[in-house]
Amino acid sequence: MMEDLNTATANQAWAETTVWWDISRCPVPGDVDAGRVVPFIKRLLKKLGYTGPLTIIVIGILSEVPIYVLRAISSSGINLLEHIPTGTTYISDRLWGCAWLDQPESNVMLISSQFVFGQRLETIARDVNVIGPLCPSDHPSLGSPFRGCLPWDTVLESIRADSDGGDLECSGTATFNCVACTRADFSDFAVFAKHLHSDDHALEDLSSYRSMFKIPHSYFKKDISRIRRKLKRSRNCVADDEREREAEFNEERERKAMYCFK
Repeated sequence: MMEDLNTATANQAWAETTVWWDISRCPVPGDVDAGRVVPFIKRLLKKLGYTGPLTIIVIGILSEVPIYVLRAISSSGINLLEHIPTGTTYISDRLWGCAWLDQPESNVMLISSQFVFGQRLETIARDVNVIGPLCPSDHPSLGSPFRGCLPWDTVLESIRADSDGGDLECSGTATFNCVACTRADFSDFAVFAKHLHSDDHALEDLSSYRSMFKIPHSYFKKDISRIRRKLKRSRNCVADDEREREAEFNEERERKAMYCFK
């Protein structure tokens, strides 16, 4: 569990740490103050001995996240709020880039419920320190390089139990990025939030699915309500595909576990 996460070595303690929070798969429910999640993560990292420079990136399909949640998070001490148009591919690519850019002593934490990211984490663990995996540890005989885990439900329960909220330490200024529209010139959260729900943004989001679903160019000349419906259907198809791959991944893990116990 969280108590078994990798604690920092002498070199890792002062190295840079990057936290990726996949908010689409690890959302904030209505009974949790979204502004307390990031301070909780910071306190957890300090307890584990990670006291070097910290970068926290909240990534996901932000147009589907309630505005009040994004507003609270943006002022809670994060560095970047980043919208991605589709699912796992963008996050996986960003993790890969992180491993190439970071120093060998750097630390990475990914908060997500997608098991398929585990393979990417195992790959980058050869170059950087991965603080915790996505799910309870595999049986040691499977050769998992990780210890402990960071279950999202446990994080939420801990935040609920911490009634006084602790020292929020809300500092720093968040920046905003829209991958779909290749824009990072948003002056503040209000401008960014308005953009996420604009017609132009919906068009760019849908174009990200064009090759995946062979959406003809003529479709983009239709009225915006039809475009938004098509966008929703495209995202649902991707989500269904992710769930199918997740099920296959879990079946494979179970087969490996059974083989190891024979």
